[in-house]
Amino acid sequence: MRHVLYTRKQSKKRDHLTADQTSDAVWAALTILSLPAVAMSLNALGFQPLYSFLLGCAATLLILIGEAFTRGTIWIFRDKYAHVFGQEQTPFRIMLVTAGILLILQTFLILQLLINPNIDSLILNVVANKQCLHPQTHLADILCPLMQAQGSQLNQDFPLLLSLETAAKQRLMPDNPLGACTAVPLGHMPTAADQLSVRFFVDCQPWTNNGQAEPEILKIVTADLTRNQNGFYVPQTWQEENTSNDFNSLTNNQSFIQYVHEQLNNRHTSILRPYLSP
Repeated sequence: MRHVLYTRKQSKKRDHLTADQTSDAVWAALTILSLPAVAMSLNALGFQPLYSFLLGCAATLLILIGEAFTRGTIWIFRDKYAHVFGQEQTPFRIMLVTAGILLILQTFLILQLLINPNIDSLILNVVANKQCLHPQTHLADILCPLMQAQGSQLNQDFPLLLSLETAAKQRLMPDNPLGACTAVPLGHMPTAADQLSVRFFVDCQPWTNNGQAEPEILKIVTADLTRNQNGFYVPQTWQEENTSNDFNSLTNNQSFIQYVHEQLNNRHTSILRPYLSP
């Protein structure tokens, strides 16, 4: 009888140890796989990579906390795994496996840079964001207008502003095809309507046929405009001034004039770019 009871106790103990070892394996697998599984799933759903990684880390911590509350211990603290991590060669093996994984990833990235054209757009966006954040080089002058124009939509005031600039160019330098004007409405931007009365500052810059700048033309213009069937505006009246107090105040404002000159330089570059020699 005693032998039978002892045998049953030994059998229960072995079953408990087997179940406990199985639990260790299950919890270890859940802990290890939770981070990449959650991160890749969230990234596939459209989450940003950083948020996906942080939520994956949070999932791993939640699993460890759940195991601690459920079993009263964590698998990594068990004697079996503590013995493995306590061996002298374990850090070296971890470093060796990590180095191998990094080498594979590095090789894959280099191959993608060489053969995948989609990577070029990513690199150009990184360079453009860095150059255009604090533009200080000639590269920024070339790259920023091109990158900023991609994917952007026309401003809702585009029809009015283009109409003002076109009318100013026709009236202030009618005989100079190589030139540009920029118009800045004074006061608030008028709401689109069939008839408008607009007062604006205009700066026109003519250039010679070899691209040299001629004396600029500065005016304050008051115009009555009528919208045509294409949605643009045609001036019905046109009154210029260049001696008023408002005009003198604007032309003495260095930041305002600098802004106007930057707009003209952008237009100058856009006009000449298709005709530049390769």
